[in-house]
Amino acid sequence: MQRLTRDTLKRIMQEFPTVGWRESELDELVSPTFGVITGFQQLLDNIDALMRADLADLPMAGPLRRGTGHR
Repeated sequence: MQRLTRDTLKRIMQEFPTVGWRESELDELVSPTFGVITGFQQLLDNIDALMRADLADLPMAGPLRRGTGHR
């Protein structure tokens, strides 16, 4: 996956004109400065890693336990 750039986001805005980001919002998506827990690029990297994961390599899920309070 390529790194997120301002140009990429501008092209998204052109393709989907209903998305109207301000310049400051574009900057924040490319390089977060306001204390965002997970940056947008990191989120995209995590999604990419999940898409590449072979589900056969993951362990089986354990048995489901019935929670309390929900019936």
